[in-house]
Amino acid sequence: MLSLTVNQCNRADHISACDSLLWNGSVYRTDGIYVYDHTLAEPDRPGVDTLYLTIRHSTTGVDMQEICDATIWHGQIVDSEEDHPTYVTTNAAGCDSVVTLYLTIHHGGLYGDTLVACDSLEWDEVVYYSSIEGPTAYYSDVHGCDSIVTLSLTINSGTFGSILDTACDSYTWHEAAYTTAGTYTYDYTNADGCASTDTLHLTIIPSTHNSLSETACNSYEWHEATYTVSGTYTYDYTNTDGCSSTDTLTLTVNHSTHNSYTYNACESYTWHGTEYTVSGTYTYDYINDDGCASTDTLHLDVSIHDDMAYHVVACDRYIWNETEYTASGIYTFDHTQPGSSCTNVDTLYLTINNATHNAQTEIACESYIWHETPYTTSGTYTYDYTNADGCASTDTLYLTVNNATHNAQTEMACESYTWHETPYTTSGTYTYDYLNADGCASTDTLYLTVNHATHNAQTEMACESYTWHETPYTTSGTYTYDYTNADGCASTDTLYLTVNNATHN
Repeated sequence: MLSLTVNQCNRADHISACDSLLWNGSVYRTDGIYVYDHTLAEPDRPGVDTLYLTIRHSTTGVDMQEICDATIWHGQIVDSEEDHPTYVTTNAAGCDSVVTLYLTIHHGGLYGDTLVACDSLEWDEVVYYSSIEGPTAYYSDVHGCDSIVTLSLTINSGTFGSILDTACDSYTWHEAAYTTAGTYTYDYTNADGCASTDTLHLTIIPSTHNSLSETACNSYEWHEATYTVSGTYTYDYTNTDGCSSTDTLTLTVNHSTHNSYTYNACESYTWHGTEYTVSGTYTYDYINDDGCASTDTLHLDVSIHDDMAYHVVACDRYIWNETEYTASGIYTFDHTQPGSSCTNVDTLYLTINNATHNAQTEIACESYIWHETPYTTSGTYTYDYTNADGCASTDTLYLTVNNATHNAQTEMACESYTWHETPYTTSGTYTYDYLNADGCASTDTLYLTVNHATHNAQTEMACESYTWHETPYTTSGTYTYDYTNADGCASTDTLYLTVNNATHN
């Protein structure tokens, strides 16, 4: 559109163009106001031209379609996705508009429908109860194109099993535990993928669990076992229904009391209301707080005042009650007898004289004569005499006599005796020859008595109980009795006992 205003010096152009405009030798592609000074170029028309420009644009578009086989587009038959025809028209701005066609072509076809079902299947409004091959159906596919489908059908069946079982207390089936009798079902999908159900007809037999609480003194017999300690004990067995069962015993074992007391008393001691004036061992019988027969024992040492007087004549020194005295005099010592509460006073009347003590060391073979007395063994010997001061004096001889060795040994043994690494099993007199440490030929003699242990066996049958060696036995078994026989040897008797019980129906 051109709008022209003419005056003496200036001109204004209002122009609308598609995409671009050539004006006074220049190309313009955007809206705007542009000026052109043409004084020099056209001196006969001096002034300035002004352009008010509006740019309208051409458009391009894409027509995306999905079709079956072929289509007619703006009078053209199109049946290939490779062809992209165009169509030119005028857009709303009055400019050229070009549209390009892009097709996605789908084709109908022949299809096979292979299906697996459980028990029955409805297909194309028909219900099938068994496997079949070949029925066909006509329909439009997901793209709306005509198609033919042929059915291949496999019909599978569910599984239904039944189990009849009996258990004790509980039964585990398909990882679940059942503790009561009844009929149970388990739903699952079998190997063919069909819903299936197994049925369990279950009988539950309970085991036996008896509980017993008892209190006893010292020990308690239960199921042929002896218990001496408090606690909870169980006894496992199979009940009459064949089920593993357990009885429980809650046992309290109280014990008799046996206290032992040792006392030292002065003159007398009172115990449990009784006065004792003589040393000895006394017992007191009673029932303790747990109701068990008990006995306490008193070991009593009764002391009396015992003041002693000692008259001693000694040479040089005298030791009395761990104190050394070297001068004559009268001395006292206060003390309490061990284990006694009585205090005693001992008195020492001491006379000290000065004795003579000569010492002599000699070594001899076989014998040595000293002060007219022959000595044949090594040792320390003394010779007592009265010295010139009238004091009892003692000379001492330290003598070493090397002699042959002759040892005699009397032994009594059971079964055997080992002497000098040799075992002897019969009584007799035996000798052992050797050289002693001084190199003298020596002989030891053994007088040996060998005794033997006693082993008696006894077989008995009794009703209810049998007493053997003062002990009653109420159950069958093999029992032993250990003792020392008349020869002093450890011996054992054996009893093979059968105990029959009376019948009480």
